[in-house]
Amino acid sequence: MKRIIVKNLRVISFALLLAGFAPAALAKNLTQPCSLSSLKGFYSMQGQGTVLQYPGMPTPFPLAEVGRDFLDGAGNIHGHFTANGDGFVVEGTSKERIQ
Repeated sequence: MKRIIVKNLRVISFALLLAGFAPAALAKNLTQPCSLSSLKGFYSMQGQGTVLQYPGMPTPFPLAEVGRDFLDGAGNIHGHFTANGDGFVVEGTSKERIQ
């Protein structure tokens, strides 16, 4: 069950990370599209909400997460996160590749 939660938290983290990039990309230059090479450096993320349905867990329950990711400009993300789902704390690292 811990693996399922960690995997889902990675997906949520990535979605929140991408959502955070959209306003900055638009504000920088409307004529040039955003690319993987423009995503370089450290980025922080946080998220919170309520999980309404989750297999094997009594629902609803609160979920909060914070993390820091490093993007290398070539589509690789390395990061560390801490999440709390209804008092169950999970710490982990992630290593992903964006295509």
